[in-house]
Amino acid sequence: MGTVKCVEQVDVLTLLTSLTQKIDLPDSATTQYIQPILQQAFVTIQQNSACVAVLSELLEHEEALLHHSFHVTVYALAIASKTTMSACELQQLALAALLHDVGKTSVRAEVLNKPGKLTEDEFEEIKAHAVWGLRYLQAYTAFSRCIQDVVVQHHERLDGSGYPYHLTAEMIHPWAKIVAVSDVFDALTAERCYKKAMSHQEALFVLKQEAASKLDAHYVTLLAACIDPIHN
Repeated sequence: MGTVKCVEQVDVLTLLTSLTQKIDLPDSATTQYIQPILQQAFVTIQQNSACVAVLSELLEHEEALLHHSFHVTVYALAIASKTTMSACELQQLALAALLHDVGKTSVRAEVLNKPGKLTEDEFEEIKAHAVWGLRYLQAYTAFSRCIQDVVVQHHERLDGSGYPYHLTAEMIHPWAKIVAVSDVFDALTAERCYKKAMSHQEALFVLKQEAASKLDAHYVTLLAACIDPIHN
């Protein structure tokens, strides 16, 4: 996508704060619930130099990655808002979702944005981002095991068809299952140079099909309740 621009650390918080002001889930009660959680998460980020550094590198590498990470965070919190997770857990989930794709800073931009079909080697490079993300976070002491699990497991699938470790349902961290649902939903509904965006209803249909064997059906149902409340 061209030359990487120099990004000051404050740019990350400014961008995330501006995105927070634009949250517009159909379920307005959910939006009101998650906005203060996000705001508190940004305070935590501001106080954590390692977290700011990681997110700054994500923004430098590809701004669209940070937008995607924010959207995934919103959807993950929307799902979690309908569970019994504590305030502390919600804060950790928000950080995990924001950081879930940090390993993509090691993926070449031309591969991330390739308009045509990926070669086998290019796909392997994309898949490696889960392990690269884990190694990236392990270089710091500031990230909990839960956050690390989400980063490395968000592409695992219930039937063992995911990556990098082909974990099955009971082996996958519950937060990674939440982020997986959120990640797929945003990927389907986002327009990219290589694909058109699906409508929310079309994406939810795909998620419900995936819930048969790959994605957690309970979390898909909770997301649908926030995204399409009229029909749920």
